[in-house]
Amino acid sequence: MIKPTLVKVTVKRLIRETPDTITFETDKPKEFNYFAGQFATIDTKQFKELETVEEGRRHGPRAYSYTSSPTEDHLGFTIKKENKGKFSPWVLSGGINVGDEVEIRSPFGHFFYEEQMGDVVLIGAGSGIVPLRSIIRFILDSNFKVGIKLFVSNKTEKDVIYKKELDEWNTLNNVKVFHSLTREKEMKRIDEEHLKKNIGDFDKFCYFLCGPNDFCNEMKEIILKKGVAPNKVKMEKYG
Repeated sequence: MIKPTLVKVTVKRLIRETPDTITFETDKPKEFNYFAGQFATIDTKQFKELETVEEGRRHGPRAYSYTSSPTEDHLGFTIKKENKGKFSPWVLSGGINVGDEVEIRSPFGHFFYEEQMGDVVLIGAGSGIVPLRSIIRFILDSNFKVGIKLFVSNKTEKDVIYKKELDEWNTLNNVKVFHSLTREKEMKRIDEEHLKKNIGDFDKFCYFLCGPNDFCNEMKEIILKKGVAPNKVKMEKYG
């Protein structure tokens, strides 16, 4: 494992992914590394103006998965607005801007991909796509001979994060992307039937699940019921 360190990075680019989701990219310090799928913590105490937003509450580090891959020349973090939160609405309303310095401590987490894991099934709901994007970018940039099946659940099409990139990946021979939209007319969900139809031999893959607690638990239950060994299933739960 890589020992976490504290670094200062500068915001170089802001990308509005969806109406309630933004990505900020920063420079990448020399000799800085992490594994695809891991996360960093951002200490909000560095943002003095946030103290008034949080009404005097004690505010500390927030954990965010890397959307960037270790193969890329920048660090990237995607933040989705949480209506009950304080930090994410502040960021979405312009709290972080190009040129700002941000202190992060990284890397953390056991949710990461390594080449020997082979073919993968990645299943994400909402912002659960973030570390999965990191993993896919890492696999593609590294030219691993690996098959990737990505299942993504969102409420509507406008909520799909990284949609253009996902569409591009879906044209590759080794990547297949399956979208489920739970609040569109057809109201498709990721369920046992959907997974069985599109995965085939469950035991062939390693699994990465990311999203809300209930979603991850449901997906894991389905996969284990198909005879997959527990050590081939990794989860990163949000909320």
